[in-house]
Amino acid sequence: MASATTSARDGFWLKIIYIVSALICAAVAFLILGPRPAGTRGALDVSALPTVNASLNALPTLLLVTGYALVRQRKLDLHKNVMLAAFASSSAFLVSYVLYHWFKVAPRPYEGGFRGLYLGILLSHIVLAAVIVP
Repeated sequence: MASATTSARDGFWLKIIYIVSALICAAVAFLILGPRPAGTRGALDVSALPTVNASLNALPTLLLVTGYALVRQRKLDLHKNVMLAAFASSSAFLVSYVLYHWFKVAPRPYEGGFRGLYLGILLSHIVLAAVIVP
């Protein structure tokens, strides 16, 4: 009986996770692609944010690996704290990423070689970034 209750509770939370994930993806897409008030582009110097974003992207990776090691060692309280830190740093990345795209002056055209490879990696990055949210 307890497993049926747990399964129903898990199903409920999975639905919540998918709904919130879809809302986050839609909000990010709107904030990046949607209309902006006049004068928004370039109103704030966001040139340092790509470096901040890279750091905020690397930190959760380290935290997730640490969390995996902690759960394997059965240190569940530490694991929980590390997972919460990973969630917080991922959330900070999302805020920083949206701020950068909201205020950046304009997209720069790709000027390097291997354009097809670049666009393939870019497309896979966009798809995976959206799918990973849940």
